[in-house]
Amino acid sequence: MPSNDKSSLRFSFLSDRQWWTLALFDSRLFFPYCIFPALLLALANISILISLDTLSDTSNLVGQTLDALTQKLAVGGITSLLGLALTVWSLTIWLNRLTAFCRFRLFSDTGSVEKKKLAVKSALAEVAQNQKSLFQFWFIFSLYLLVPVVPLTFLVFIQTLANSPSLQALNLVTLPDSLSILLNSGILIFTVITAAMTVVATAMASRFNLSYQATALKSVKLFLNHGLILCLAIAIVLLVNAVLSAPQLIVLAVHLSTKPDLIAGTIGQVWFALTSSMLWTISLCPLLQILRRDLVAA
Repeated sequence: MPSNDKSSLRFSFLSDRQWWTLALFDSRLFFPYCIFPALLLALANISILISLDTLSDTSNLVGQTLDALTQKLAVGGITSLLGLALTVWSLTIWLNRLTAFCRFRLFSDTGSVEKKKLAVKSALAEVAQNQKSLFQFWFIFSLYLLVPVVPLTFLVFIQTLANSPSLQALNLVTLPDSLSILLNSGILIFTVITAAMTVVATAMASRFNLSYQATALKSVKLFLNHGLILCLAIAIVLLVNAVLSAPQLIVLAVHLSTKPDLIAGTIGQVWFALTSSMLWTISLCPLLQILRRDLVAA
């Protein structure tokens, strides 16, 4: 079969209304299990917002007593640590939920609603029983993830310095517009690559039929085989998620020097929790469908 025909068959589901209806129904089945990690992640983000808002007030020392400055630094530090702890906890649960969703979508037979509900519980139980191997897998795969994450972290660090109000006031860091565009483009590219690799790894981890070392290596190979298609699909998925679930991120991306509003940010995080509980699973469905043939045969 010509490659063009194979490609058209791979993406034929996009125009299939029944496929989208089933995908939406499956996501609804997982919705109750995704609310908790979504709320945890929202709380983590709110804690970080409070920390940034508090620490930003310490940049101006004029008119502040030592006690007030110490209190703000303490609150900022505690909320930062709390946000970090909640982020790790929530993402761990999210990985388990999304791994179970991948297993459910890839290896469960279609049937009645009751059979589907049993299949959901079975997938969640299987993931819970394989926690040790999943931890080992993600430890190994995280080493591969360093390839995009290290440059991404560096670029974000440079961007943070360049947009720091304190440094801008002192004219210590000034980036020309052309360099800012390259910087933002690099952040976007490495973010998409990191997300694409993570999606492939999550899907591969749901198989449980290989050693964690072999699963990690096959995840990398699968990403390399479909890297361009996956990255394009991930870019679209991230954009849709940002528009529907976190529109405040788009505003901040356009106005990088704008200080996030704490109240608006908190409301935005509540909305993020409610929408991501459905959006993250439904977003996985087309990506899994693109990779289904390779995942099932792996």
